[in-house]
Amino acid sequence: MQVGNNRSSSETLRVCMLSVQPLLFDARVQKEAIALRDAGHRVRIVYVEDPRSTVSIPTAAEARRALRTALAGIEVRPVVLRSREWRRLPAPIRKLAQAIELFCRFSWIILRARVDVLHSHDLTPGLFCILGRLVHGARIVYDAHELEVRAGNPILRALQAIYERFLVRLSTAVITVNEPIAGIMSRRYRRPVAVIANRPPYVRRDDLEPRRLRVAAGLPGDARIVLYVGFLARERRGIEIVARALPFLDEDVHFVIMGVGRIEEFREYLRGYAERHAVPMDRIHFVGPFPPAEVVRYISGADVSTALYREDSENNSINAPNKLFQSIMARVPILAADNRTLPKFVLDNGIGPVGEVVDPLDYRRVAEMLRVMLDPDRQRKYRQNAEALAVRVSWESEAERLVALYRDGFGAPGEDGGAPLAAAAAAVATAMDRG
Repeated sequence: MQVGNNRSSSETLRVCMLSVQPLLFDARVQKEAIALRDAGHRVRIVYVEDPRSTVSIPTAAEARRALRTALAGIEVRPVVLRSREWRRLPAPIRKLAQAIELFCRFSWIILRARVDVLHSHDLTPGLFCILGRLVHGARIVYDAHELEVRAGNPILRALQAIYERFLVRLSTAVITVNEPIAGIMSRRYRRPVAVIANRPPYVRRDDLEPRRLRVAAGLPGDARIVLYVGFLARERRGIEIVARALPFLDEDVHFVIMGVGRIEEFREYLRGYAERHAVPMDRIHFVGPFPPAEVVRYISGADVSTALYREDSENNSINAPNKLFQSIMARVPILAADNRTLPKFVLDNGIGPVGEVVDPLDYRRVAEMLRVMLDPDRQRKYRQNAEALAVRVSWESEAERLVALYRDGFGAPGEDGGAPLAAAAAAVATAMDRG
């Protein structure tokens, strides 16, 4: 199968990354784009901007400045969907209008862009990568950030599966974030799937700045902090469970939420939840979000970082979220859900426990485990193990794998890249097993 222009694997590639999520706090898109830029490729990012995602965030301007500096040399093109503001329309019609506007605007960009590689972040942009392949002969890299086929409606799920199968077959390279998801996708589509884990750049312990978090939250130096960091989602990521555990903890223990998303909306929701369940809202604090390059330094001020994902979907039972690796890099103990993936890193990592796992639905058990983890002796042991583990969970090795995949995962002229990709995926798997 002839795909793309005749280029040698060592030649500079014109790469266009497509995402339907805001770029400002999407660390994976940023890190991958920077890695490819530093490898000598010409990179462009096209993404959907959501102005509401930064409303009332005092650090937004600082984050944008930091992002511009980090992405120097990378062309960045935001797309703002005006139909999102058509509030007077019924919700179904407004969503349809957004889909139509997204299709028209992304299609127009792709039709005018002559690139060698279209890199689809998640499933939705894959449609436009297929368009670019048909029109310009561009090759496709499909980057699944999670299990993308997950709709509850059986008919919609079946349609998603058909669409993803077609996208995978047209892609020269398929990558995802961890081995369980790669295994599922490989079996489902009979294609090699490489793992590029979503991990933070290495930060030396001496460069961490624990005071930052306390200053941002307005807390004294002797306060003990239980932290949630990540996207703000209701009843899925354990935020409410930690809130309900607060009354069972000492009064100097505070819950700090470093959230990404529609913060004001979630704050109002959580305030109502706190009133219904007698949760002390004065011990819950919202900070950030902060630029991805700074997140680890803020996390380092916590005493415990939480990753209490509910097993209400296949994704939540096998995910290994970015916050897990950020917390290890920050040398902060982790209280994680006892699912199929997180215990491997928290307990069975080959070095020693960096935290504990717990039933994410039992707030009394969560409170009990937090009391155990806040013990000074436990803290020292967790942090010593995290220090030893930090090098192994850094982004640097992942960036090398991504660059190698771009170098070796594309076939010679006239090939579809299947054999080189299989070799690259096997090398990645071997390296992950050793690590």
